[in-house]
Amino acid sequence: MSLNNAREVLIAELLGEFDPLIQRVEGLQAQMTTAQAGLLASAAEVLASVETHRKSVQSLTEHAQRSAVNHIIERTNVVCEGKLAELTTAMHRAARTAFDAELGRRVDHLTSALKTREPAPPPVTPWRQRAAMVAAMLGSALCGSLLTILASRS
Repeated sequence: MSLNNAREVLIAELLGEFDPLIQRVEGLQAQMTTAQAGLLASAAEVLASVETHRKSVQSLTEHAQRSAVNHIIERTNVVCEGKLAELTTAMHRAARTAFDAELGRRVDHLTSALKTREPAPPPVTPWRQRAAMVAAMLGSALCGSLLTILASRS
């Protein structure tokens, strides 16, 4: 066997071994195309799934926000009602104290005047009387406004 023949035999043998390899590579190209199509379909499914998940998370977030706002409003209303009751009680006490003090002074004055039979004291000056009336009207208006606000929130 000559060197050329041995070379030719070797080349022929190599070509024989490369032929299945080339066929396998050509088969891989078709498989790669199929795999690419499958990957593209999977990517589209993942994107659709992610969009569904995003919408779900967004809906959950909006629900949580609404719940938090409603809770804050409810707690604020409860606190305001408590403060309104507290303010109303304080205003009643203050009015009662002022009324009792004024009435007590006048009763004491009348009693002492009757005992000593002195002439009646001069009438209360009109500006004091008006000031007392204005204070009473302002207190009444404040209570009415607070009750209206609370009633509109309920």
